[in-house]
Amino acid sequence: MSSITDIPAKFGLTLQIFKTAFAASLSWFVASSLLHSDYPYFAAVAAIITVQVTVADSVNKATQRIVGIIGGVLISMLLGHWFQVGVFSIFFIILIGMGIAKLLRMNPQIISQVAVSSLLVLAFGQAREGYAYERIFETIVGSAIAVLTNALIIPQNAVPDVERSIIAFSKLSAATLTNLTALLDVSGARRKTGRSEVDALIKEAAECRKGLDLAEQSLKYNPC
Repeated sequence: MSSITDIPAKFGLTLQIFKTAFAASLSWFVASSLLHSDYPYFAAVAAIITVQVTVADSVNKATQRIVGIIGGVLISMLLGHWFQVGVFSIFFIILIGMGIAKLLRMNPQIISQVAVSSLLVLAFGQAREGYAYERIFETIVGSAIAVLTNALIIPQNAVPDVERSIIAFSKLSAATLTNLTALLDVSGARRKTGRSEVDALIKEAAECRKGLDLAEQSLKYNPC
């Protein structure tokens, strides 16, 4: 399967890009044709943002986006009745929305989404009844399709990569220890410290740790 995906990747068409395009188009189709939504592009945008490297990342991104949109919609619905769209109202709604989200110790991505949703609902919600609820509904549709797409179409599995990384790290560790042992037999002013070898080993250890964390995350919510 990797050989199949490697060919398009040489032209920049990675598997994640394909899944993002597929999730966005499917979200648009479901929202417009099956659910007859007036704003199907919101579902497509949610799908584009939600597709991440791992399924766990997609679930986290979907959760952040949905929570942020619900928060922004609620703030605009509660306060928007007393304001007309303008410089002062935009400043006030965004200030209050982001302030409340920050006070509740929400994720920075959620805080930004609260601001975006507050602005959109304030700008368009007064002109069209039900706009705020459609924003929430379409975001849920797009996010759900993105998570399912990422989970069902060749989900990321970083275990083989981390296995190769651990083997490479083990070999480098053995070679470094051998070199350091040889340095102990060398004396005089031209004796080397082995600092460069140790730095290379430390760097490889950090990369190996990153790969291990990614492998652990890629197995979360992974049906395969």
